[in-house]
Amino acid sequence: MLHPFMPFVTEEIYQHLSDRKPDETIMRTMIQQVADVESQIDIDVEKQMDFLQNVITAVRQIRSEMNISYSKNIDFVASCNDFDKVTILENNKNSLQKLLKLENISIGIALPKPGYAASSVVNGQEIFIPLKGIIDTGIERDRLQKEIDRLEGQLRGVMAKLNNENFVSKAAPEVLDKEKNKQQNFEQTIQKLKVNLEQLVG
Repeated sequence: MLHPFMPFVTEEIYQHLSDRKPDETIMRTMIQQVADVESQIDIDVEKQMDFLQNVITAVRQIRSEMNISYSKNIDFVASCNDFDKVTILENNKNSLQKLLKLENISIGIALPKPGYAASSVVNGQEIFIPLKGIIDTGIERDRLQKEIDRLEGQLRGVMAKLNNENFVSKAAPEVLDKEKNKQQNFEQTIQKLKVNLEQLVG
Protein backbone atom coordinates (compact mmCIF):
# COMPACT_ATOMS: atom_id res chain seq x y z
CA MET A 1 0.00 0.00 0.00
CA LEU A 2 2.91 2.36 0.67
CA HIS A 3 4.77 1.51 -2.52
CA PRO A 4 3.03 4.06 -4.82
CA PHE A 5 3.98 6.82 -2.39
CA MET A 6 7.41 5.60 -1.22
CA PRO A 7 8.70 3.28 -3.97
CA PHE A 8 12.41 3.45 -3.16
CA VAL A 9 11.91 3.00 0.58
CA THR A 10 9.46 0.10 0.24
CA GLU A 11 11.67 -1.63 -2.35
CA GLU A 12 14.65 -1.38 -0.01
CA ILE A 13 12.64 -2.80 2.91
CA TYR A 14 11.27 -5.59 0.70
CA GLN A 15 14.75 -6.62 -0.40
CA HIS A 16 15.96 -6.86 3.21
CA LEU A 17 13.01 -8.81 4.59
CA SER A 18 14.17 -12.04 2.96
CA ASP A 19 16.67 -13.42 0.47
CA ARG A 20 15.52 -12.29 -2.98
CA LYS A 21 16.37 -13.42 -6.49
CA PRO A 22 18.27 -10.88 -8.64
CA ASP A 23 15.17 -9.99 -10.67
CA GLU A 24 12.70 -10.15 -7.75
CA THR A 25 11.00 -6.85 -6.99
CA ILE A 26 8.06 -5.63 -4.96
CA MET A 27 6.56 -4.17 -8.13
CA ARG A 28 5.73 -7.67 -9.41
CA THR A 29 4.53 -9.05 -6.09
CA MET A 30 0.85 -9.76 -5.52
CA ILE A 31 -0.75 -8.10 -2.52
CA GLN A 32 -1.68 -10.71 0.04
CA GLN A 33 -5.41 -11.03 0.52
CA VAL A 34 -6.93 -11.65 3.94
CA ALA A 35 -10.00 -13.84 3.64
CA ASP A 36 -11.36 -13.15 7.12
CA VAL A 37 -10.40 -9.68 8.34
CA GLU A 38 -12.26 -10.09 11.63
CA SER A 39 -10.11 -13.08 12.56
CA GLN A 40 -7.00 -10.88 12.33
CA ILE A 41 -8.26 -8.41 14.93
CA ASP A 42 -6.92 -8.90 18.45
CA ILE A 43 -9.42 -7.29 20.83
CA ASP A 44 -7.02 -7.44 23.79
CA VAL A 45 -4.29 -5.64 21.86
CA GLU A 46 -6.78 -2.98 20.75
CA LYS A 47 -7.83 -2.42 24.38
CA GLN A 48 -4.19 -2.10 25.42
CA MET A 49 -3.52 0.43 22.67
CA ASP A 50 -6.64 2.37 23.62
CA PHE A 51 -5.41 2.57 27.23
CA LEU A 52 -1.93 3.72 26.17
CA GLN A 53 -3.38 6.35 23.83
CA ASN A 54 -5.57 7.65 26.65
CA VAL A 55 -2.54 7.87 28.96
CA ILE A 56 -0.56 9.79 26.33
CA THR A 57 -3.48 12.15 25.72
CA ALA A 58 -3.94 12.76 29.46
CA VAL A 59 -0.27 13.60 30.07
CA ARG A 60 -0.13 15.93 27.06
CA GLN A 61 -3.30 17.63 28.24
CA ILE A 62 -1.75 18.18 31.68
CA ARG A 63 1.30 19.72 30.01
CA SER A 64 -0.94 22.06 28.05
CA GLU A 65 -3.29 23.00 30.89
CA MET A 66 -0.50 23.51 33.43
CA ASN A 67 1.60 25.49 30.95
CA ILE A 68 4.56 23.07 31.17
CA SER A 69 7.08 23.63 28.40
CA TYR A 70 7.56 20.67 26.05
CA SER A 71 11.31 21.26 26.31
CA LYS A 72 11.22 20.06 29.93
CA ASN A 73 11.34 16.43 30.99
CA ILE A 74 8.73 15.50 33.58
CA ASP A 75 8.25 12.72 36.12
CA PHE A 76 5.39 10.25 35.78
CA VAL A 77 3.56 8.31 38.49
CA ALA A 78 0.87 5.74 37.66
CA SER A 79 -1.11 4.55 40.68
CA CYS A 80 -3.07 1.57 39.40
CA ASN A 81 -5.74 -0.70 40.85
CA ASP A 82 -5.33 -3.29 38.11
CA PHE A 83 -2.23 -5.49 37.68
CA ASP A 84 -2.94 -5.82 33.95
CA LYS A 85 -2.66 -2.04 33.56
CA VAL A 86 0.63 -2.08 35.45
CA THR A 87 1.94 -4.71 33.03
CA ILE A 88 0.84 -2.70 29.98
CA LEU A 89 2.58 0.43 31.25
CA GLU A 90 5.73 -1.46 32.23
CA ASN A 91 5.91 -3.18 28.83
CA ASN A 92 5.61 0.17 27.05
CA LYS A 93 7.71 2.25 29.44
CA ASN A 94 10.39 3.09 26.86
CA SER A 95 7.84 4.25 24.30
CA LEU A 96 6.04 6.40 26.87
CA GLN A 97 9.35 7.88 27.98
CA LYS A 98 10.21 8.97 24.44
CA LEU A 99 6.74 10.15 23.44
CA LEU A 100 6.07 12.12 26.62
CA LYS A 101 9.61 13.23 27.52
CA LEU A 102 9.51 11.46 30.88
CA GLU A 103 12.41 11.32 33.31
CA ASN A 104 11.55 9.31 36.43
CA ILE A 105 8.76 6.77 35.98
CA SER A 106 6.93 5.06 38.86
CA ILE A 107 4.29 2.43 38.12
CA GLY A 108 2.56 0.30 40.72
CA ILE A 109 -0.52 -0.56 42.72
CA ALA A 110 -2.01 2.12 45.01
CA LEU A 111 1.04 4.40 44.92
CA PRO A 112 0.71 7.56 47.06
CA LYS A 113 -0.01 10.86 45.36
CA PRO A 114 3.10 13.07 45.16
CA GLY A 115 2.87 16.55 46.64
CA TYR A 116 2.30 19.42 44.19
CA ALA A 117 1.13 17.17 41.39
CA ALA A 118 -1.34 17.47 38.56
CA SER A 119 -3.51 14.41 38.12
CA SER A 120 -5.79 12.62 35.72
CA VAL A 121 -7.83 9.41 35.81
CA VAL A 122 -7.34 7.14 32.79
CA ASN A 123 -9.49 4.03 32.48
CA GLY A 124 -9.84 3.99 36.26
CA GLN A 125 -6.08 4.39 36.88
CA GLU A 126 -4.64 7.53 38.50
CA ILE A 127 -1.88 9.39 36.68
CA PHE A 128 0.21 12.02 38.50
CA ILE A 129 2.68 14.55 37.11
CA PRO A 130 4.77 16.09 39.94
CA LEU A 131 5.10 19.84 39.42
CA LYS A 132 7.77 20.77 41.96
CA GLY A 133 10.78 22.17 40.12
CA ILE A 134 8.91 22.06 36.82
CA ILE A 135 6.92 25.27 37.11
CA ASP A 136 7.00 28.24 39.47
CA THR A 137 3.89 27.37 41.45
CA GLY A 138 3.46 30.90 42.79
CA ILE A 139 3.49 32.47 39.32
CA GLU A 140 1.26 29.73 37.94
CA ARG A 141 -1.26 30.15 40.78
CA ASP A 142 -1.44 33.88 40.06
CA ARG A 143 -1.87 33.23 36.34
CA LEU A 144 -4.65 30.70 36.92
CA GLN A 145 -6.47 32.96 39.39
CA LYS A 146 -6.37 35.89 36.95
CA GLU A 147 -7.72 33.66 34.18
CA ILE A 148 -10.49 32.38 36.47
CA ASP A 149 -11.42 35.97 37.41
CA ARG A 150 -11.47 37.00 33.74
CA LEU A 151 -13.69 34.08 32.69
CA GLU A 152 -16.02 34.54 35.66
CA GLY A 153 -16.49 38.16 34.55
CA GLN A 154 -17.41 36.99 31.05
CA LEU A 155 -19.73 34.36 32.52
CA ARG A 156 -21.53 37.02 34.56
CA GLY A 157 -22.08 38.99 31.35
CA VAL A 158 -23.60 35.96 29.63
CA MET A 159 -25.79 35.15 32.64
CA ALA A 160 -27.02 38.75 32.75
CA LYS A 161 -28.29 38.33 29.19
CA LEU A 162 -29.91 34.95 29.85
CA ASN A 163 -31.60 36.26 33.01
CA ASN A 164 -32.95 39.30 31.17
CA GLU A 165 -36.54 38.49 30.18
CA ASN A 166 -36.56 41.26 27.58
CA PHE A 167 -33.46 39.82 25.86
CA VAL A 168 -34.74 36.23 26.02
CA SER A 169 -38.15 37.13 24.60
CA LYS A 170 -36.73 39.06 21.63
CA ALA A 171 -33.58 37.07 20.79
CA ALA A 172 -33.61 34.60 17.91
CA PRO A 173 -33.33 30.90 18.92
CA GLU A 174 -29.84 30.61 17.42
CA VAL A 175 -28.69 33.63 19.46
CA LEU A 176 -30.02 32.05 22.66
CA ASP A 177 -28.32 28.76 21.81
CA LYS A 178 -25.05 30.61 21.24
CA GLU A 179 -25.26 32.32 24.64
CA LYS A 180 -26.15 29.04 26.37
CA ASN A 181 -23.15 27.37 24.71
CA LYS A 182 -20.97 30.23 25.95
CA GLN A 183 -22.31 29.69 29.46
CA GLN A 184 -21.54 25.97 29.33
CA ASN A 185 -18.05 26.49 27.91
CA PHE A 186 -17.19 29.17 30.48
CA GLU A 187 -18.44 27.01 33.36
CA GLN A 188 -16.50 23.94 32.19
CA THR A 189 -13.29 25.91 31.64
CA ILE A 190 -13.56 27.65 35.02
CA GLN A 191 -14.09 24.30 36.74
CA LYS A 192 -10.98 22.84 35.09
CA LEU A 193 -8.89 25.86 36.03
CA LYS A 194 -10.09 25.65 39.64
CA VAL A 195 -9.08 21.98 39.78
CA ASN A 196 -5.64 22.90 38.43
CA LEU A 197 -5.37 25.68 41.00
CA GLU A 198 -6.25 23.29 43.85
CA GLN A 199 -3.60 20.85 42.64
CA LEU A 200 -0.96 23.56 42.91
CA VAL A 201 -1.85 24.13 46.55
CA GLY A 202 -0.65 20.60 47.30
